[in-house]
Amino acid sequence: MMMLKKTAIALAALALPFSTVAGAASIPTYFEVRFYSDSMMTQEIGGYIWNCDGSIVTWGDVFTTPHYTEVSYDCPE
Repeated sequence: MMMLKKTAIALAALALPFSTVAGAASIPTYFEVRFYSDSMMTQEIGGYIWNCDGSIVTWGDVFTTPHYTEVSYDCPE
């Protein structure tokens, strides 16, 4: 339960800069982060996706490792 609360707080903190940037430019941004248990990034353990419609999908362990990849792009209008 504590990890879920930490995840919600972290995702809310992440949402603020993206909503500000998206609000200024009026272009939503797709953002994806995948977390890995190892530095070679072969064992995915969790992640989250901020979809173009504003929904957030999370799975597994997030924010528990320094090994991650990020992908982002502007959504089509």
